Amino acid sequence: ERLPGPVSGWSIFLVPSVSLVCSGKEEMRPLATLLSQRGHRCYILEWPGWTSDSQVNFALARCRVQDLVAEYEDFWCQLFEHLVRQEAEDVAKRAQETGASLQPPRVCLVGAGHAGIYALRAARALREWSAAQAEAQGGDVGMIESLVMLAPTWHTPRSGLFANLSPEIASKWIGSTLHSDSRLAKIFQSSHFSARRFRRHFAHARSPGEERLKAIAEWLFRRPRPFVQTDAAVMSGLLDPATAGDSGKLAAEIVAVAEELPGGVLVISADVDGKSHPSVSLVSELAGKGGGRVQCSTLEAQSVLPHESGPSAVQFALEGWLGGSSGREGSDEAPE
Repeated sequence: ERLPGPVSGWSIFLVPSVSLVCSGKEEMRPLATLLSQRGHRCYILEWPGWTSDSQVNFALARCRVQDLVAEYEDFWCQLFEHLVRQEAEDVAKRAQETGASLQPPRVCLVGAGHAGIYALRAARALREWSAAQAEAQGGDVGMIESLVMLAPTWHTPRSGLFANLSPEIASKWIGSTLHSDSRLAKIFQSSHFSARRFRRHFAHARSPGEERLKAIAEWLFRRPRPFVQTDAAVMSGLLDPATAGDSGKLAAEIVAVAEELPGGVLVISADVDGKSHPSVSLVSELAGKGGGRVQCSTLEAQSVLPHESGPSAVQFALEGWLGGSSGREGSDEAPE
């Protein structure tokens, strides 16, 4: 049985952040719940390697660490394309059954942390795909209309013993040691899986659902996975989006993508206890740019994940942005 279409007309694809210690798709659940109650259709997507399915996780073992960024970029493009096609086919079937003329699906991508940059690249690629499909099929088949970046990040600071090694070498050594049964490896594993390291990298501290998320993150931290392509890759910065560069270059890329998306790009940054998140510098670079197609919002948050510590504030900002989407289509002027 097919589900009814979203009351609001919007389908929202939510991609959580990715880090050494995270809660996977549970990170997005509070925001998805609020958006669903407002009539939006929400999909919470998962990063391969950070799921509860060991078969999905170990599929990453076939990827070379130096190719992980390209593999993930390809993965997200294919997944978004599949969902966009599914949404378009659903609308077409409902139109055929009811005899009514229905609008193509309106899709918004929401990515947190590194996922925001991956979603940015996928939005541009899928915009081009949609245009090609529309030309070939003689009609609009649906596209990514809008993008929301939640506290986007693009660079992993490296420290410790392996900081001076190349990311590829460091990742392979760390990963192979975590899989080893040698005496030296067991000492390293004891440190890696220690409570101290968990607390240091736990991204959900001070969130309203901290205890629940902590239990999930503790389980995920022990999940079966290929350590080279997950833990070691994260620690070595091998999941950092390719060519993201500094905040200035990234801002220029966001403006370019916003010009191609009918609904533009919303960037939400986090001000955590007065300490600037990297996304704050990005917001400064974007000030006054984009001709109304780029909007920035800085929220005071208790954690680096504003959609967890303040899901209502993020929902309010996101819905306000989607509500004004129609006014931005076809216009390059900033709103009054």
